[in-house]
Amino acid sequence: MRKVFRVYDENDDGKLSHANLTKCAQEILPNEAVTSEEIRTMIEMGDYRKRGFVDVEDFIKVMREVGLITQTQ
Repeated sequence: MRKVFRVYDENDDGKLSHANLTKCAQEILPNEAVTSEEIRTMIEMGDYRKRGFVDVEDFIKVMREVGLITQTQ
């Protein structure tokens, strides 16, 4: 999951920001408009320490919560 995080963290600063997620959404879903509000909601859902971004620990926690990884992985 750390490698996946780094794909999204294009500027390699350890944070998934609004700009990171906007760019990823445009690349992954080129024919769908993802709104700024939707991106903000994604960050709010994963930003467990309320800092305005998602770090790798937050990202892994979200992946566990949605069932993409298990506790033993």
